[in-house]
Parts: sequence; structure tokens; C-alpha cells
Amino acid sequence: MTQPQTLETIAAGELGAKIRALRTQGYRMIQVTATALADHFEVTYSFGINGTLVSIRVEVPKSKPRVPSISSLFPAGFLYENELHDLFGLEFDGLTVDFKGNFYKTSVKFPLTSVEGPCTQAARGNPAVPVTPKTSAPEPAK
Repeated sequence: MTQPQTLETIAAGELGAKIRALRTQGYRMIQVTATALADHFEVTYSFGINGTLVSIRVEVPKSKPRVPSISSLFPAGFLYENELHDLFGLEFDGLTVDFKGNFYKTSVKFPLTSVEGPCTQAARGNPAVPVTPKTSAPEPAK
């Protein structure tokens, strides 16, 4: 028997109340992820209980990438939110533990915000972006 799965898109202003209701019902946080599209980000929060999966999506404009933090309701959310800040440039209002852009050290600031970034250019064979293939395994430490 297949368990129910839902995906609901809501406004950012509704996020706190929706997440609070899921917590009250006993849901556990499964993941928080983001996708960069042409003019906005999709931030998707997934929660589960008894085999049921509920996903809440918030569309955030790239011109003002601010989202309310869920870390006061689900404390481990600060990990996802710091990650999304460093990889996408999203800002989370009310973040309980803020690494201020130092959660990850990346060579490109907000590396996943563009479909024209160095990774995708290299994948398309752009000669301006060097790609060094790994030819052998590193020497084991002695």
C-alpha cells in the first residue's frame, strides 16, 4: 500500500504557521533543499510521520532572497539553512545559529545560483573553464 505524499506551495509569510502545525502534529523534519530557477528559488521543506511525506514549497524571488527560519521550531534546521545560504545566497530571518556565510568554504560565492556558473560551463566543454580529471587515486597516508 502506497503512503500519501503531498506537495503544497505556500507564501513565505505562511511558512511559520504551517511548520508549527506540522511540529504540533508530531512530524519530523526530513530535509530542506533549494532549486535555482531563472527568476526565483524554490525552497522545499519535507516532513514525515508514519510513512506519510509532506513537502512544503516556498518560491523566493532572486531579487529578495529572504525566507523565515524554521530553526526555532526544528533546531536541526539551522544546518540546512546555513548550507542554503552558502550555496544559493538565501537569507533566513531568525536563524538560531548563523555561520554568516562560513558554513562551507567554496571557491565561488553562491555556486548554485546560476545555470551559467563555472560547473555548468565546464560540463558543456567551455575551454575558458579548466577541468582537471582525476587520473589516479591519491597515495595513502603513511
